[in-house]
Amino acid sequence: GRSVNNKAVYLEDRMSIDEKWTLSPGVRLDHHNMFGSKTTPRATLNYKMDDDTNMYVSWGKVFNAPNTDDLFWPDDGPTVGNPNLKPETGNSTTIGINKKLNDKTQVTASYFKSQLNDAIDWAPNAVGKWTPSNVDKQRKQGAEIEIRTALSPNWRVAGAYSYLKVENMASGASSYTDDVNNGQPHGYRLSVDYVD
Repeated sequence: GRSVNNKAVYLEDRMSIDEKWTLSPGVRLDHHNMFGSKTTPRATLNYKMDDDTNMYVSWGKVFNAPNTDDLFWPDDGPTVGNPNLKPETGNSTTIGINKKLNDKTQVTASYFKSQLNDAIDWAPNAVGKWTPSNVDKQRKQGAEIEIRTALSPNWRVAGAYSYLKVENMASGASSYTDDVNNGQPHGYRLSVDYVD
């Protein structure tokens, strides 16, 4: 019986600085029925090393409103929502490279770092129920590498490895501590796709 509504518009421009450098600035305006309006800028700088390789760095502001589960999950089991949550805000930076090894195989790698205020984190409360709350400050950093290749005109396979480190700082604390809910920082993914 509860709902949220978020409307957004996004504008981006792509500007060629020269034959190798491209700058893409952008801005997004969100209007949330519970949390009002927020403008978040973003920019990506891309460098074309050669016909098969490009590197990029991107930076952007973050606005992430709580979803309906975070806010309104009913108190009828081991979890319960929190209608007093605030949106996550902050900024994020990503550095990456895309490399075409041959006509069939591509490799992508990236590293990111983010700094968030009021990060939404699910954890057990005083009576043992999982519920979300806002962490005063949170920083994340991680990396991912993926290899994609075509086995045939119809079959494709991809494998990836990712790493994520999450640290929190509670209100009034003087240092960050590891997020105890980030119990599996290493991720592995394998996918096989058929395209007709």
